[in-house]
Amino acid sequence: MAGEDNLIPFNERTEDEQREIAKQGGIASGEARRKKKLIKETIIEMLDMPLKKGELSEVETFGDAKSKRSNLTVQEAMVAALFKRALSGDTFAFSALRDTIGQKPTDKVEHTGDIPIVIMDDIRE
Repeated sequence: MAGEDNLIPFNERTEDEQREIAKQGGIASGEARRKKKLIKETIIEMLDMPLKKGELSEVETFGDAKSKRSNLTVQEAMVAALFKRALSGDTFAFSALRDTIGQKPTDKVEHTGDIPIVIMDDIRE
């Protein structure tokens, strides 16, 4: 492919180049963690909103309530849409919200030791 001849393996780079690449990777990793944390914080903030007599007005006007802004970010709009679906009974939306904030139940597998073992003496091809 074009350009592959110009690639230099990481272990053949100078220590300064390796350090700079590692630094850039660390910065990108931190940014990705902050974005994930922001989604979680948005969901938790919406979970703490009061609902009056079953109305979804707080969820529908999330952008107005948050930071005194009149428009939502795309992320906030997506979270609000997930909330509306979850509140209408969509179990997938509920699971997505629950899992994102770290409340996913653990899967347990129990082994009772009662699994039969079959030994075949006569194997036919």
